[in-house]
Amino acid sequence: MKLLWGILVLFATGKYVQGVDDNQTVVKQDICQICDCNVKEKFLNCANENLYKLFNVKDWDTVISANKSAALANVDFDNNGIEIVTQFPTLEIHTLSLRRNKIRKIEKRAFYNLTLLEKLDLSDNKLTHAAMQRDVFEGHYNQQELEPLINLKWLSLAGNDLHTLDPDLFDHLPNLETLLLCHNQFAIMDANSAGAISSIPHLKVLDLSFMELRKIPETTLHGPRELKVLNLTGNLFTEIPDDIRLARNLVELVMDDVPIVHIGGNYSRFPRLPKLETLSLSFMSRLVSIEEGAFENLPALRHLSIRSNMHFSSIHPHAFANPDVELQPHVEWPPLQSLILYNNNLSTISEKLLERWDDIEEIDIRYNPWKCACENQWMVDKLVPIIKNKSKNPSMSEDVKCDHPVEMKGRSFTDMSLKHVGMRCEDYYGRHPERDGPILVGVFIGLMVGIPVTMAALFVYRRGCFGIFGYRPSPADYGRAFYKRTELRENLHI
Repeated sequence: MKLLWGILVLFATGKYVQGVDDNQTVVKQDICQICDCNVKEKFLNCANENLYKLFNVKDWDTVISANKSAALANVDFDNNGIEIVTQFPTLEIHTLSLRRNKIRKIEKRAFYNLTLLEKLDLSDNKLTHAAMQRDVFEGHYNQQELEPLINLKWLSLAGNDLHTLDPDLFDHLPNLETLLLCHNQFAIMDANSAGAISSIPHLKVLDLSFMELRKIPETTLHGPRELKVLNLTGNLFTEIPDDIRLARNLVELVMDDVPIVHIGGNYSRFPRLPKLETLSLSFMSRLVSIEEGAFENLPALRHLSIRSNMHFSSIHPHAFANPDVELQPHVEWPPLQSLILYNNNLSTISEKLLERWDDIEEIDIRYNPWKCACENQWMVDKLVPIIKNKSKNPSMSEDVKCDHPVEMKGRSFTDMSLKHVGMRCEDYYGRHPERDGPILVGVFIGLMVGIPVTMAALFVYRRGCFGIFGYRPSPADYGRAFYKRTELRENLHI
């Protein structure tokens, strides 16, 4: 019995020794037996392998031996339980993904030896401000830059527990072009965070979506003069942030799902963005109207998407340009190529909204409660034929239908266009005489039936029902019953 227990203890001890790390004189692990090593594609897939720590230097030697080099184009550690990112050995990794782990700490110089690293994904972990300090991204010495990771151009810190950023966090990333900070509950973009973002000189894409921001400090966008794409989706802006005017080279702006009610007119409007080509204002549950001059400061606008805004019911005819000669002699119309007004609450749209509808390559106005009245006649006669000719998808024109008045509900604009149907104008006082037809018919039938029946009833009443119910004495008959004729001799008697 003692011998059996001794064997079991030795066996357990041997398994433990194989499992410990390099500092405890451990036998190295064969990574390619744990993960999927694609030598041909230079791809190491360690996703969903229940790993709780990264491999040590000796473990990586097995991959290098199998690959006959340290070149690994892509390394994936997604969906594991890794908590600490230790320093990687010298590897020729270009893309490293550590998404959906439990990372709460990154060691100093963790990526120091990954000199060719271009893309790093640390999203959906438990990183805090304390874990994200400048020495995390420290690289090799360079005479021109401050110990840079010189090739890193894409970084995602999305979905962590960050509430602020160290102002020097990106000092070692001089060539960073894309930064994703979305789904971190900042609420307030403080001076340190604004300074950190502003310090990235070549930043081109910035994602600040779903960060509960109410405003953007002016200094945030002052530094990255090459910024082209800005995503502000899902924040708490109640008006257009004026500080985006500093992003003079911005090409694409996404402001979906923000609680703005009105844009333009007497409300906030977009500042001057001379190079902005793409704008998205979708899934805005509170948006009601786009007023005059809302887009007049966007002279390069080519693609506008305003879709799935359940309360968006009005777009001003002068939303894109103000044609008032006294104010602006030369109207500057944007070179719009795509206009998406899909699935809103629009009932009318003015022909004057754009100068040339036939110049637009893509128009989508489906699934709006369109009013079939004379003010939308131009849509039937002009706009729908344009959509039909431009689009390869038949539903783009066929699904444009009447919602009201009730007599026209469900009728297709395409069908009315083919049949050259003319739509009547609504009554000035909002009355609907077209709905009076059944009432008038009912009155007419009532008169045609009621008058003869009434006359017949009177006739029958006067004639005593033609003797059907017996003789009905007249008032005169009652008078004669008590009358007696006087005899002649009684009249002459004195």
